[in-house]
Amino acid sequence: TTEVGAEGLRTTAGVHMMIARNPGEFADQVLHLLHDPGKRSVMGDEARRRVMEEYSWPVIGQRLLRAYDRACQRTGRSQPQLVSRMKLNSEDFAGRAAGSHRR
Repeated sequence: TTEVGAEGLRTTAGVHMMIARNPGEFADQVLHLLHDPGKRSVMGDEARRRVMEEYSWPVIGQRLLRAYDRACQRTGRSQPQLVSRMKLNSEDFAGRAAGSHRR
């Protein structure tokens, strides 16, 4: 990817992805990965692990629910019934998703 494409991602260049500053550098990095199956495999595994830890639906859902909780606490309002139902569905989904994403 590019530096702009990687902005905001919780990743490390060379571990989870490659960053290129121009098309020639991008092509060189692609060729390097094509010719180095070990590096390609390790990087793919690390990238997948990072996606599951940071960007999977269960993780994003829990972050959203925590944001709702903080908003409700700041306003002094009780948590809406919908959010409570979302928690139950999110916990159920998280359990099912964890089992379905294992290799």
